[in-house]
Amino acid sequence: MSMVASDIGTIPASGFNWYVLFLQDDYDDPINYELSSNFLVLGREVGRDVLVVRGYDSNEFYTSTYEAITLYDVEWQDKMARPALLISDTAPRLLLQERAKLHAAKLILIPLAPFRTKPQGSVIDLLRRLVTALKDEDAVNALTALEPNAFKRGWGWLSRYAELKPNFMGFGVNLKPMIDDILS
Repeated sequence: MSMVASDIGTIPASGFNWYVLFLQDDYDDPINYELSSNFLVLGREVGRDVLVVRGYDSNEFYTSTYEAITLYDVEWQDKMARPALLISDTAPRLLLQERAKLHAAKLILIPLAPFRTKPQGSVIDLLRRLVTALKDEDAVNALTALEPNAFKRGWGWLSRYAELKPNFMGFGVNLKPMIDDILS
């Protein structure tokens, strides 16, 4: 499902397993074009359990997201660059409430700036693969497992984007070594 929000506090706090936030800027570049052009399609394709959200005003929406994530966790301050996709298993409004909710949340930040050097359609390809991963129970479970092969099956598609280094937080295991292994 797709939604346009003024800030993350207006996003429903229940009814969804995953939230995909578009953290866009105002520049008219191919990345923003591909995100904007496929916003409704992505919302339809992910199904009823995932809410895809973009900002009515991209700057205000980004500011509200940045403040919520970095309010309790300084580690994210340098990682929250735009454009990006922020994926969470916790409603963004709940992340604002207390530090424990943020630390318990599963967050995936996929920076999109590397796509500026990729051919047109690369962001669309990433969105398609993300839909598949979020709909695949085994791929979602692989995020919390220590099994590298399960992670590779569900998220190995990230290796197609060699310079893409997503950040995974709150999964109870440091996924960085597995990601580095897949990307190398």
